[in-house]
Amino acid sequence: MPHVIEWDGDEPFIRVNDEFRLTPYRDPEDTEGMCEISNFPDVGKWSYMRPYPYTVPDARIWFDLTVPSQKAAVALLKANKEEAADVGEVSPASTPTPPLSVIPFIVLRDKTGKYLGDASLTFEDDVWVIAYALNPSLWGKGVGTQMVKTLIEWGEESNGVKEVHAAVVSMDHLGTLWGDNGPVVGNLLYHADRTSGIGDVLHINKHGVQSHALD
Repeated sequence: MPHVIEWDGDEPFIRVNDEFRLTPYRDPEDTEGMCEISNFPDVGKWSYMRPYPYTVPDARIWFDLTVPSQKAAVALLKANKEEAADVGEVSPASTPTPPLSVIPFIVLRDKTGKYLGDASLTFEDDVWVIAYALNPSLWGKGVGTQMVKTLIEWGEESNGVKEVHAAVVSMDHLGTLWGDNGPVVGNLLYHADRTSGIGDVLHINKHGVQSHALD
């Protein structure tokens, strides 16, 4: 089933499953949640380009850099939804998604809206780079796998993504890209390599995976 953009008032979201969804940042409400996630020792020590310890000013700098472009992407999605409604397309599944240069679906939330993790998904041409942080209370439950799977599948469906680069910062988290029964995204992660070590970058495409150690 295709992943469609749904709306909760003026906020778009992608449903991960019945319990979780991915939304844009909520500024300034998400400051506390981002600091909490980033300051878990087992998250902070593996973070890439995120200070540790993580402070409110750090979050403020990040939001100032990212929230304006997210708001612009949300405005584009909203205009597209309204245009579709004007021509009688009322179902989210029937409304095509315009190509986005910024993906606004960043924060993993439960039904209460609690900030439980975040994902950074950026791309250039047909290549996406994905990284994420997840509340340790959800580790080992398949939530990270579902979050990554949802983002990549949505990207393939809506933006024609053909290749994903993922930074592996801990061998413990390789399971997110490789589930118990094999690759988590069907033919998009067609032939993953579980031998890649800490600090490697996986180049993931429909033809396989190559590992290149970072300097």
